[in-house]
Amino acid sequence: MSLKYNMGNLMLYFKTFMGVFLLSFILLASLASFLLYFARGEKYVVGPASGEVQVLAESNESTTIKKSPESIKILTWNLAYAQGKGSEGDTSIAQRSKKEMEDVLDQMAQHLLQENSDVVFLQEVDFDCARSYHINEASVLALKAHYPYIFPVESWKVNYLPFPYWPISRQFGYLRSGGAILSKYPLKNAVNYFLPKPSSQSKIYQEFYVGRYAQRATIEIADKNYILVNNHWESWDIPNKREQARLILEWLKPDLDKLIVFGGDLNALPAWAKKRNGFENNDTYIGDDSVSILSTGLSDFDEVASLKKDDPQTWTFPSWSPSRKLDHLFVPKNQLIKAEVLPTGELSDHLPIVAEIKL
Repeated sequence: MSLKYNMGNLMLYFKTFMGVFLLSFILLASLASFLLYFARGEKYVVGPASGEVQVLAESNESTTIKKSPESIKILTWNLAYAQGKGSEGDTSIAQRSKKEMEDVLDQMAQHLLQENSDVVFLQEVDFDCARSYHINEASVLALKAHYPYIFPVESWKVNYLPFPYWPISRQFGYLRSGGAILSKYPLKNAVNYFLPKPSSQSKIYQEFYVGRYAQRATIEIADKNYILVNNHWESWDIPNKREQARLILEWLKPDLDKLIVFGGDLNALPAWAKKRNGFENNDTYIGDDSVSILSTGLSDFDEVASLKKDDPQTWTFPSWSPSRKLDHLFVPKNQLIKAEVLPTGELSDHLPIVAEIKL
């Protein structure tokens, strides 16, 4: 009798425990799913999507352009969201304060004013991010450097990114980040091409991973239309980078005759780069022929500075000790007047490239 009673109690306790455990598991799983759904933000859709050109009336009064120029000047710069060193999430490097970031943006604007480029390609620009104090960096630079036309792309929209994982105070949190084209001339026919993310990543990881893009816009100069393309490609996954190169070429193929400049941060070395591994952080580019794929497709274009193959003066990354060229500009053959990498110090982790092109 006592044994049966004890066994009955044990079974009752076991069933109660299992019921509480299963209920707790269901509640925790539901909570995790809810938090994941909330944190991931808007759905990322691969392919072309209409863009919007913003006009800053405040800049128009200070902007002077030639009505019939013989050349235009293009600058490309990965801003590393004005954090510079440590922007990839290295918590051993101090995060810049809001005042420091504002000072960096002021200095960046001064460089843009000094170069007086007609068009600026920007990558890693924050529009509304916790990590950069919700400063709209594209608008700040456009206003301070007198660019009345902004074509932005938000390719990374996450409500909460729990990275870096520790400490929690350094996590990126709310993100609205991407790239932009700034112009002194009107822009039209703006289209953003959202590029595929690495298939090697899990679906959950992809939900939070940075989106890559190509921005295409038409600029009208002296009654002629020219196409501009600003890019930010995958950093580490080589098959994904090669896929991105092919997709963009296919997308641009019908209008290559109107293309005047193709550039940005391709996160890839020129085809002629001799050193392809042994970089800091174990970065390697062995087997990465994405720029070669691009060059083949852009057969009527020259890469800026390609005549100075492996010249350290053409290297753009990292800014504090350049060891490679990750940033690129391609212009029509025989139309390059001059080009250079600008010594902007450690404002970003990339150095900008500027080129003047005959029209």
